[in-house]
Amino acid sequence: GYSPSETVDVSVTGPNGYTASCAGIVDENGAWSCQVELWNNELAVGDYSYIAKGQESNVEESGTFKDGISDVSGNVKDASTNAPISGATVSCSNGCNGTFSTTTDVFGDYSVLVKIILNINNYISQMRLANSSGDNPGIGSP
Repeated sequence: GYSPSETVDVSVTGPNGYTASCAGIVDENGAWSCQVELWNNELAVGDYSYIAKGQESNVEESGTFKDGISDVSGNVKDASTNAPISGATVSCSNGCNGTFSTTTDVFGDYSVLVKIILNINNYISQMRLANSSGDNPGIGSP
């Protein structure tokens, strides 16, 4: 695995020519994190890949993640009568990139496109913390 205090260099490639890099320092548990910022427009939507490599240990790991748009849909009903509610406002308030809302139709149905961004810092941090026991040094190999 990675050595404590070692620097891990990360390079990221994505859609439309996107490239970025960052570096993180390994802690005493073998965990590290770094952050890159994705474009904040439709050019960011797509597949990304990254390679992380320890400068001293030469441990290398790679993986992929997505930035995209998701269609969130559902139906709003009265809890007492189970009747559809027409004209209810449904909005995304957590985990969205921007504010999105829509109104239910006469059948209580709604659908809204929500741009969901997975921040590589969060992804790598979560995966490194999950793997910090030393049992598995690689993000890309759970």
